Amino acid sequence: VAVFPDQRQGLDHFWSVGEWDTRGDWKTRMTVCIAYTTKDECWMASDSATSDGSSFAETITPKMIKHAGGGLIGSAGSWHVINLLSPLQKKDVEVQDVVDLIRSIKEGPHSEELEGVSVIMAWPGRPLTVVYWGGFYFELKSPFAAIGSGEDYALGFLEGAKDEIDGAVLKKAVAAAAKYSKSVGLPAKLLHVKKGLE
Repeated sequence: VAVFPDQRQGLDHFWSVGEWDTRGDWKTRMTVCIAYTTKDECWMASDSATSDGSSFAETITPKMIKHAGGGLIGSAGSWHVINLLSPLQKKDVEVQDVVDLIRSIKEGPHSEELEGVSVIMAWPGRPLTVVYWGGFYFELKSPFAAIGSGEDYALGFLEGAKDEIDGAVLKKAVAAAAKYSKSVGLPAKLLHVKKGLE
């Protein structure tokens, strides 16, 4: 992993910077994906950018999905993983399903694309869960979290608004990340689940 001088160092932020891949190409960890949950609802917001470190484009491919189990899944760090998560929309997805998906990629020919990938999962009334590229995961105590290169800016914004978070605030957090992170771009996209109305 390479860290630019203006970036914070630390294990909890390694995925949000960038690295050299096995072919010697620089891979930027693009995106911001933010989740928030309450006992009855959850939201997820993401940006619309893709970047390879030298170019930047707006995408229409979503970085997050709503699945049949009444939850939301978002990913940062690899379009390969984002594309593989898309078919899960028709399933009642649990954390182990995502862990198994990541482990199957890790054991296959595209394992280098997993380095630095993170996935965030949200359901109403359940802790937010983050799955990392090594196939391990943890549940968070906080009702809001962010992954990707814009996570620090989004989390700072949400910390200041934590008493009034909803979907509109999440989109503003994406906008704050886009203002300060060169690999995050608007428009912000939003998904919402309300318990009993999945």
